Amino acid sequence: MPGRRNLIILWTVGVAALLVMTTACSVGSLIARAPTAMPTTTKTLRPTFTPTPLLPTATLVPPTAARAQAVPPTARSVAQQPTQPPTATKPAQPTQPPQPTQPPDSPTPQATPFLSPKPGNNVNVRSGPGETYPIIGRLLPGQTLAIVGRTAMNDWWQVCCLNGVTGWMVARLVDTQGPVNDTPIISDFPPPPAPTATPRPVATNTPAPPPPPPLKYQRAEGPIFTPNTNPLVTVWVKVFARPNEPLGGREVKFMRNGAEVGRVRSADQFGKTNPSADFGLFKDQNVKFEYNDVSNANWSFCVAEGANCVSPEVTFSTAPSNTNRIIYAAFQQN
Repeated sequence: MPGRRNLIILWTVGVAALLVMTTACSVGSLIARAPTAMPTTTKTLRPTFTPTPLLPTATLVPPTAARAQAVPPTARSVAQQPTQPPTATKPAQPTQPPQPTQPPDSPTPQATPFLSPKPGNNVNVRSGPGETYPIIGRLLPGQTLAIVGRTAMNDWWQVCCLNGVTGWMVARLVDTQGPVNDTPIISDFPPPPAPTATPRPVATNTPAPPPPPPLKYQRAEGPIFTPNTNPLVTVWVKVFARPNEPLGGREVKFMRNGAEVGRVRSADQFGKTNPSADFGLFKDQNVKFEYNDVSNANWSFCVAEGANCVSPEVTFSTAPSNTNRIIYAAFQQN
């Protein structure tokens, strides 16, 4: 079976040749696919930043550089040009802190002028600069009010405040202190109120009082005074008709300080004044009145009919130091 043997040998040789060719191809492929040197990556520089004295600001890394660091290099990066380093960021200028604003200069406070009445004067405070304005109060000596205004003629001062109300005072009756020349001039004030008309009395038909009765007696003598140390007022009166006739039944009214204190009717015959009363001679009298009080008082007496005097009144006064306490007068019928 030489033919079969040859066939087996030929097949074995073919398989061996095929194996040799396959091995050669694999080796060549391995040689061709040998690893190449890894490209060197350029290290990307990080931009720097300059801190500011007060508020440091960090310079952000550009997005491109950040992405270049995050993404690993590939074969494609070999053919690309190396990445240019980023331009360094210019350091920020330090920010100047805001300067405090200087407050405006405060004006120097000025002393407030004031006034007070001149010695011995009580000065009216009026609602306006003039005596036709109504009075709203009064300022006494020693009291003061602040001056807040003046008239152009400096004849009236506006003052504050009397019972919470601003008023005016005439300059000639007050003394001022302080910088009155700096006081503002007030020219806008209401006119004085119109004077109120005084109502005239309405005539009525009231009948006039009857006239007093005519005097029926005239004073014939007195008053004559004589001293007495007794604490007693004594009055002697003569009421008569011509030539020397006593008139009885006439009333003599006595008044002390305007009030009636007694009435005495005349006798129809005369008596004589008391010997203790030194009138030069004893006097005829038909009325005697006594009052036990010699204190200070004003007296009067007259011949009266009802409430009216029908003779002239005789007046005198008493006092503890006045010893003329005995009085004499005479009334003659007309």
